[in-house]
Amino acid sequence: MNWLLNLQTPIILSLQILIIPTRNNMMKKIFEEEFMMR
Repeated sequence: MNWLLNLQTPIILSLQILIIPTRNNMMKKIFEEEFMMR
């Protein structure tokens, strides 16, 4: 059970590292589009 947790943590961390920048880019893109529309 413990080794499973140890295996899981780096996977989740790396996923977050991948997901967070793309989400920030999407938010920025949406914000810029909204801003340009006005």
